[in-house]
Amino acid sequence: MGRGRGWGAEPPQESKGPNLSEDTKDPEITILRPQGRLDLAGAPSLDTLLSKAAATHRFCVVDLSQIAFLASVGIRALLHAARDLNAKGGRLVLSGPTREVAKVLAVSGVAALLPIVPDLAEAIRLAKPDARETG
Repeated sequence: MGRGRGWGAEPPQESKGPNLSEDTKDPEITILRPQGRLDLAGAPSLDTLLSKAAATHRFCVVDLSQIAFLASVGIRALLHAARDLNAKGGRLVLSGPTREVAKVLAVSGVAALLPIVPDLAEAIRLAKPDARETG
């Protein structure tokens, strides 16, 4: 891998950052839905929302189904948020990564550290404490 390149199926391109949407209707969990690229330009936006989520909620789901490219700075943002949530008894769950992003998560070791599930509904069930206890 060349210097300055992230991991993923696409070659590095100019990025203005991902589009992000956030759902915080549930007082215990926030759901983040980034779109685009989590690279040097896009990861700071996600990092900001993850920090906010970790400060205001115990549980967070990040829907990766619309992420086309994941660089090391995006991985860093996810791991920092997981650490912050774990420190207060919370949890970060990743859902729906594309095949390319899932491969990056596996190769980088993130798949061994964070729960990753195929769909958003399953991620929400896994993240919420009452859902985990009942089943």
